[in-house]
Amino acid sequence: MHSTVPQSSPVSLLGVEPGRSWLSLLASSTLGVEQVDTLEVEVVAHQLPRGKSPFRLVIQTFDGQRVHKSRPLGSVQRIVTAAELRRGIRLSLVELGGTSMAEPYVVAWLEASDRLLEMDGRRAQPSQGSLIAMGRATRGVNPVRLVLG
Repeated sequence: MHSTVPQSSPVSLLGVEPGRSWLSLLASSTLGVEQVDTLEVEVVAHQLPRGKSPFRLVIQTFDGQRVHKSRPLGSVQRIVTAAELRRGIRLSLVELGGTSMAEPYVVAWLEASDRLLEMDGRRAQPSQGSLIAMGRATRGVNPVRLVLG
């Protein structure tokens, strides 16, 4: 007969729970943000805006309760080509301060430009003539798929 030793919960040397990402540690220690989530988004475009490639693709997430006049929880931007858009582009973005129970709205837009916006695009808004797609994320279901045009 052998005895079983009760196993204790893993303890981190840093005093934080195991499994937290380095980004969540950074966000909570420097920005005071307790909730950090990542979201995978795939964007495909069947039509392209006027203008030649390359294009600026911006993706933002918003609290599940509201989009209009609210600040994005997360954003990502990238310069993309027409060929990439037709195949589909998959990007990850980080949300700061969201609630893990909410199902955020995801907004993506595409505009003719070969320049990135300030920092991460969280304050950006689509310009006139942009192709826009919007959908709702379901936590644990990745990627969120958006179709432009």
